[in-house]
Amino acid sequence: CLDYAMRNRIVDGWWGGMSPKQRRKIARVAA
Repeated sequence: CLDYAMRNRIVDGWWGGMSPKQRRKIARVAA
């Protein structure tokens, strides 16, 4: 499994490229 800080950097970059609508949808799924 990935190092936690490294994973967070990847997720931050991925999340930063998404629209607010997608973020809300994914946040519901991830919660």
